[in-house]
Amino acid sequence: ATCKNSAQFSTVLACVVLVLVFTVGWHVYRSVLSIVGDLEREQQSTVLFGCQIANAATMIPPLLVTRLVFWLDGKQRSSAAPMLLAWAAMIPASCSSHIYAATHGHYWDFLVKLDQFFIASSCSLAGWALSQSRSLIYILASCACILGILMFFGPENLQHDVKWRSTMLAGMTLMYLSPMIWARRDHDPNVSKVAVVFIFGVLLGIDSRHSPLGVISHPLFHLLFIPYAFYVAKSAIFFETELEQLREDGILDASDGTSSTCSATEDSCSLQETFETSLDRSMLGTEKLVEAP
Repeated sequence: ATCKNSAQFSTVLACVVLVLVFTVGWHVYRSVLSIVGDLEREQQSTVLFGCQIANAATMIPPLLVTRLVFWLDGKQRSSAAPMLLAWAAMIPASCSSHIYAATHGHYWDFLVKLDQFFIASSCSLAGWALSQSRSLIYILASCACILGILMFFGPENLQHDVKWRSTMLAGMTLMYLSPMIWARRDHDPNVSKVAVVFIFGVLLGIDSRHSPLGVISHPLFHLLFIPYAFYVAKSAIFFETELEQLREDGILDASDGTSSTCSATEDSCSLQETFETSLDRSMLGTEKLVEAP
């Protein structure tokens, strides 16, 4: 009987010990998971902070690259000021938005809208540098005003929807880049390079939650501004070089930039001039680039 009671006691004791070991082990496991989770969240927070600081910092190099391109050109270019101003205008709002996101862990909707409004406004300056076309500037400026009104004072769904604003900004970007094709007498060698950078920019500029690269996709998107700024500035110089050549050849009047050999109403004018003149008689990016018949 004593042996039997001792065996039963040992069995019960073993069960109690197993229960205690399991309970302690479970709590230790949960504690380890909690610590690991905290470390992962802290690491993730550090990565997000670093990415947002990088987003802010990478807004400066495009301005410096643009200045360097015009400085290396060695000539006084009328497109330099608007191109530099276009990049400079985007810096305050963009940097403020990304620094706020870095310090608070989320974006402030007002700063995001302000950032996008200055981007839209800068399109007009870049468009002028690439074409000197008043009509194009009027169109881009109107789009910027519409964008600003709708995202600040429009319907509630438009005020908080980022997708339509991003799509409109992409369209405005293509619009101000379009003179690289239609406002050039000869092929602009910078077109293909800007196109490649633009395509990669669209791929990296998507929401980081849907990007395979995660949060680092946006800093990489900002880094693309450097080659983008370089080739856009080169295109503006290419455009002015063509205008100078046309003036030297006597095709353009050096005083007002108008064609000295062809009127916009004459049948001998090229299809390019007809298209451009239909936009605006004062357009420098198109009516001026007409070869003598």
